[in-house]
Amino acid sequence: MKNIAFCILLALCSTICFAQNKNLIVNLNFNTGDVTKVAHRDFFDTNAQHVSDSVLYKGEKSVRFEVKSSNPGDKGIRSEFAFASESNSERWYTLSIYPPSTYLPDPEPEIVTQWHNVPDVNLGEQSLSPSLGLFVQNGHWNVHVLWDTARVTKQGHWMGSIGTDLGPVSLNTWTTWVFHIRFSYKNDGLVQIYKNGVKVYERKGPNDFNDAALPYWKVGIYKWVYRDHNPADHKRNQRVLFYSHIKEGDEKSTYNDFK
Repeated sequence: MKNIAFCILLALCSTICFAQNKNLIVNLNFNTGDVTKVAHRDFFDTNAQHVSDSVLYKGEKSVRFEVKSSNPGDKGIRSEFAFASESNSERWYTLSIYPPSTYLPDPEPEIVTQWHNVPDVNLGEQSLSPSLGLFVQNGHWNVHVLWDTARVTKQGHWMGSIGTDLGPVSLNTWTTWVFHIRFSYKNDGLVQIYKNGVKVYERKGPNDFNDAALPYWKVGIYKWVYRDHNPADHKRNQRVLFYSHIKEGDEKSTYNDFK
């Protein structure tokens, strides 16, 4: 009887797991030991990114990202990778971020994950700040949202922007984020954010630019203020974060798939 009950439970568990996983678009696993096997396009500065077995997320390996102000070119300002432009306006995302003890508060901001727009270059539009991003500044998490209904948006001249403090950064521990986003430059947009299982943000309204293509997700550190590559100008000259549990779900997903 116990064996029968166990088999039924195992079958039920398999069904539930399949139901939860069938809507996943991205499900990265760094236990392969080679980050290049799971990375996607826009993969910058591979020397600053490597799989770590010293910082584990529930027994799984993580990926380490690093930027230094003294590094030349893009290697000094970004350590991140990106995924393809979305094919549907509604998506779910989750990732866990581990700030080590060296990740001390910095008055200069950096982006730690973002949803970046695809500029309409055929209309003369240039690359812009991300319409949605999770920032860290002064030891606090912040979400920034930008939007514009214009067919061509110019940097710094969007219709609206809003930033919200999401609480202090805790060092030497994992913070797990879940984002539910409905991309739109109109009033039907939606952003819901859960932090360690608690909803900390919800905004209904525009959260995108009026582009032909939908945004794409980027994971990692982008610290544009290091563009001068002059350590004397900055209080902190190195930023290191560990990431794991990186997943994306389609429009049929629910919060239960990620909690």
